[in-house]
Amino acid sequence: MPDDADSFIRHADSVLGMARRLAPFGVAIYKHEYLTPTFGSWLIVAGAPDRRLQFSWDGREFIFTISQATAGDSRQPLGWQHLRTISLRYEQAVNEMERVLHVTFAVKTASHEDSSAKS
Repeated sequence: MPDDADSFIRHADSVLGMARRLAPFGVAIYKHEYLTPTFGSWLIVAGAPDRRLQFSWDGREFIFTISQATAGDSRQPLGWQHLRTISLRYEQAVNEMERVLHVTFAVKTASHEDSSAKS
C-alpha cells in the first residue's frame, strides 16, 4: 500500500477513534480536511452547537494551532479567536486536540449533570 494511503488511513482511524470517545459528551466534528500533498497537514473543527474549536496542524513545520468561536446564526461565518500555537509532532497534536476537547466539553457536561442531579 502506498505511503500516502497508509498516512490517510492512520489519520482517519485516529480521528474516528477520538470522535467515538467524545460523542457521549456531545462533541461533534463539524469539519475535517486532510491534505496528503502537504505533509499530512490537517484542519478539524469540533465542539458543540454553540461553541466550536478549530485545530490545525502543519505537517511540514509541526505547528499546531487552536482557535475558538461561538456559533450563532448558521448563515454567518464563524469569527475565530486564536488561543495558542505550539510545536508538536503528529501524535502529540492529535492527543492534545482530544485532551482540549475533553476538558472543554466533557468536564463541562459532567459539571452540568452534577448540578442538575442536586436540584
